[in-house]
Amino acid sequence: TPRLRDFHPPEITTNGNRLNIRTYYGAAVSPSIASATAAISEVATRIGDPLYLVGGAVRDSLLGREVKEVDLVFVGDVAHLASEVERSGLGSQVATSQFLTVKLQVGDSVFDIVTARGESYERPGALPTVHRGDLQADLARRDFTVNAMAASLTPGTGYMTLIDPLHGQVDLEDGVLRALHAGSFRDDATRVFRAARYASRLGFRVDPATAEWIGQDGHHLDAISPDRLRHEFD
Repeated sequence: TPRLRDFHPPEITTNGNRLNIRTYYGAAVSPSIASATAAISEVATRIGDPLYLVGGAVRDSLLGREVKEVDLVFVGDVAHLASEVERSGLGSQVATSQFLTVKLQVGDSVFDIVTARGESYERPGALPTVHRGDLQADLARRDFTVNAMAASLTPGTGYMTLIDPLHGQVDLEDGVLRALHAGSFRDDATRVFRAARYASRLGFRVDPATAEWIGQDGHHLDAISPDRLRHEFD
């Protein structure tokens, strides 16, 4: 079972101290990614809306794995953030999507930045309907607990402090892959592929309830378009 490299669970103290992942992230990314992350954070701070490191970058930093791709959540207008990054001469916008996301090139690094959002599914196999939300809603829409952790990139006392409302840290330490809710694979059956991919890549075991949900709803893969299936295999 994989363990967190040099990991020590945060002590519960009277002042509510929580795990700070700044050192983990700094060791997991290249200097250019670290510099680009700080630059985007400065732009978000000038705008005045919160920015968070999320998902695989948090997970892999805590596991001591190299981080090459960084996902960020912005609780604000992500198009405005992208335009301010471009206006500042820090980087350029290389892609957008209908799901309130942008892809930014900053130096040699590419960042996927999403507007904090919630989502719903009209039927199995459908693409999600998205709406702007807060960080809590954004984490709750994700696939597995170990991918539903975040850390604030807003300067202050909470900078790079782990935000973990769904207890992904415990599952990460125990090497468990756990879906967030019973309807996860009905909402998006491609998560079946992701479960296999993460379990294999990270050496994690699939939580028994999650395995049961896959068995119940795996047939919804029949409703997924060929393009989306091919993307998962790629």
